[in-house]
Amino acid sequence: MSFKPLTLASLVDLDMGKATLAFQQHLARAAADCIDRPEDTKPRKVTLEIAMVPVIENDGSYYEVRSSICVSSKVPRHQTKVYSFGVRKNGSLVFNPDSVDNVNQNTFMTDDEDSDA
Repeated sequence: MSFKPLTLASLVDLDMGKATLAFQQHLARAAADCIDRPEDTKPRKVTLEIAMVPVIENDGSYYEVRSSICVSSKVPRHQTKVYSFGVRKNGSLVFNPDSVDNVNQNTFMTDDEDSDA
């Protein structure tokens, strides 16, 4: 039986590289968010976490560590600008598609509306 030291480089050989693949996927997610929203300057974070729990036999002669590897990523929340909505008595909200900043903004009639008159 041959043993291999656990290192960042050797993770590729552990369980068919599942942790390495997960890490690459989370890196790609964070990078894609940077490309999609370059104006959001908040950091994107990728974390590789290894949790270890020691296991000792009753006689104390054998030492083992049970471990799991967690890969996660965090990107800034997606948030729109502030929109203006009107409130109706029945509790519904309405908006003006021609003026999303001011629900009460009057708009000019379009050519299509002129022909209906």
